[in-house]
Amino acid sequence: MLKILILQQSLIGRYSVVSDEWLQEPEYIEEPEVNQDLVKEYIDKINKAIKSKDSEVIGSLMDEIWDLRKESVRADGFTGEFNLVFKNLRAKGYLDKLREAKLDSISDELSIK
Repeated sequence: MLKILILQQSLIGRYSVVSDEWLQEPEYIEEPEVNQDLVKEYIDKINKAIKSKDSEVIGSLMDEIWDLRKESVRADGFTGEFNLVFKNLRAKGYLDKLREAKLDSISDELSIK
């Protein structure tokens, strides 16, 4: 029996293609609130790390953000507080800026002057 897990922000369900029926009906949940204060706090941290142009500072912050996200998902699932903050930062492009700043800082550190 083939089972398909449908995973979206607002529903989870299991459907059997073989028997053409829901094994577990999707349950709609309310859209969780994103902690905007925490988002702003991490935007400030990201901007400070980028301005530092120090690959260790930037890398440390990247590790912190990814570790907090993993712990949030592990503890509270996909609607965990820091996972929502992470998604918000990613959607706004801050995680890409942080990655790019780390690569730039490593390049600058390794360049011959």
